[in-house]
Amino acid sequence: MRFRITLRIDREQFGDIMPINYQYELSAWIYKILAKSDAKYSAWLHDNGYSYTDAKAFKFFCFSQLHFHRFEILPQQERIKVVGDLVDWYVSFIPDKGTESFVKGLFGNNTIIIGDTISKVAFKIINVEGLYPIRYYDKMSFEAISPVCMKRHLTDGKIEYLSPKDEGYKDLMLQNLISKYSAFYGKDYFSEYDDFVFEPDLSRVKSALITIKANTPEQTKVRGFKFRFTVKGDPKLMKFIYEGGVGSSNSIGFGFVKEVVNL
Repeated sequence: MRFRITLRIDREQFGDIMPINYQYELSAWIYKILAKSDAKYSAWLHDNGYSYTDAKAFKFFCFSQLHFHRFEILPQQERIKVVGDLVDWYVSFIPDKGTESFVKGLFGNNTIIIGDTISKVAFKIINVEGLYPIRYYDKMSFEAISPVCMKRHLTDGKIEYLSPKDEGYKDLMLQNLISKYSAFYGKDYFSEYDDFVFEPDLSRVKSALITIKANTPEQTKVRGFKFRFTVKGDPKLMKFIYEGGVGSSNSIGFGFVKEVVNL
């Protein structure tokens, strides 16, 4: 289930300048909120058909980048100046049962602080709105509105980040979706559909290098790609694309997509 969360900046706390790399901070805030509600979270997962332990590999949520109503990029400082007062943020959870009341209770009337030792911004959550579900078909088109991270572990221990132009991208996508399906339902994936077709729009692929834990000893850089694509195959897998995100690192904001009609 997908939610639109409306934030209002609280300039009195820290001002209006924040880091340009903020996905990890958003993820850390969600984990912190879930940790505070550990018993409720565990019960919610159980009610949706899988246990807390089974959810360790996949957290079954994804989120978008922040959609500022008005902002200014400060490239030299690698900062964002929040000019307007409101920000939209989209969060999606794969589980259905009891999700709306759970998420509204979890997120409502909270404050999110995003930043580092240089600058930070406080946002007050003023509204949590559950969005209407979409229908899933055997052919659907999507647009990645946060970078899709598709990675392959090499024999020397290094990680290779793939572009949708690279060979093997489709196979990794399918493997990732099947793994999520099996973890979510606790059973092997079976489909009556013979093939999985992935058709990216290669004319509009945009690379993005995201810094995780910036300005700390644990700092790493993750590459992802924004693009549009069409998928043909099992509608059961379309749910995991839309509600769980595409590729890896979904719980730190990679692979969040929107449906596109008439791509």
